[in-house]
Amino acid sequence: MQQKGKIVILALLSLFLLSNLIFAQVEDNLTRYQGANGEGYIKPLVAGLTANMNRGWYQSAKIPVMGMRLRFGLVAMMAPIPDDDKTFQATTTEPFTPQQTVDVPTVVGSEKSVYATSPSGAVYPFPGGLNMNVTAFAAPQVTIGLMGSELSARYFAYELGDSDIGDITMLGIGVRHSISQYLVLFPVDISVGAFWQSIKIGDELLDMTTLHYGVQVSKDFAPLVLFGGLGFDNGSAKVDYTYEDAFTTIPVELDIKSDSAMEITVGIGLNLAFIHLTTEAAFGSRTAFAVNASFGL
Repeated sequence: MQQKGKIVILALLSLFLLSNLIFAQVEDNLTRYQGANGEGYIKPLVAGLTANMNRGWYQSAKIPVMGMRLRFGLVAMMAPIPDDDKTFQATTTEPFTPQQTVDVPTVVGSEKSVYATSPSGAVYPFPGGLNMNVTAFAAPQVTIGLMGSELSARYFAYELGDSDIGDITMLGIGVRHSISQYLVLFPVDISVGAFWQSIKIGDELLDMTTLHYGVQVSKDFAPLVLFGGLGFDNGSAKVDYTYEDAFTTIPVELDIKSDSAMEITVGIGLNLAFIHLTTEAAFGSRTAFAVNASFGL
């Protein structure tokens, strides 16, 4: 596979655990874009993944001061794609003249191509997208809590079987600290935390990171727990690939940032001995949902 085909993996990240999409379905679409057009095409997927990846880190704000917490589980996340994310304004490039700006699909938009036509009858094609309604993501997670602090980690690695592309590696680390341990007889549990994640493909192809930090609260009504949080989401992605058409070959480096946004999380959990189940919804620049299933102390 040529280097230009590598960029296709960015479109698959949102479903790399849950989807059977193959590279050939989107390769031609992605490699027809460069510069601002390339960023406009891919950015909605980065924003959706940022909303997904920052979810499901905690199941309550209570962190043990005495004793120990040790849990193993799986977190599944989903974010509906708003209609505004399905199109963007793309601009024709040389040698097509005169220059035109057209509303076209993003990578998550309609599968139908859009065409610009010049007065001379020349046609400039803008490829369609994947016609996605949600971005989804899943990851295994382990959590250790001790002496009022908690460490959580996520890790996933997958060998693509293509030495030209490399492997997919996902790593996430989160830390939290109990505030309620300092507040005698306070009616709810309070904690603060920060959570960082990275997805890398190959050595230089793609490097995407997300960061979430904020405060969490919860109240136990055994076996139920109500929890929530107030925090901020940040995300960015760097990707390098080669744009090629009938006239030129151009190296492309994209630096895509998802705007920092405040989000509010609300959730409910069920604790049954060594089994812990929670579901949550987060509201901010994107709406996202998560389900966390774990077992342990």
